[in-house]
Amino acid sequence: MLLGWVAAALAVLTAYVRTLGAANGVGNFFNGPMAKPIRMWVVAAACLLSLPEVPLGLPRGVVLGIALGVVALGSLITVVVRLRCIARALERVPA
Repeated sequence: MLLGWVAAALAVLTAYVRTLGAANGVGNFFNGPMAKPIRMWVVAAACLLSLPEVPLGLPRGVVLGIALGVVALGSLITVVVRLRCIARALERVPA
């Protein structure tokens, strides 16, 4: 359950970082390896792939756990990428 909360918090943080760029006048940055459309595809694919977990003898929830880990790590990388883009854009803004 903790992994789910971490993934959700990092996913929300990506949106806040995007808004941070807009609030500082440098625009919205939608880049990064785990932008919202990618996160949604990862979760949707995990839901479908988790259907045969029990018949295949896998522990229940292992596929969703892996997907949440991917979303969490990808969201963290996305936050870093966006913050770097915002910092570079702010450096180019005249004082």
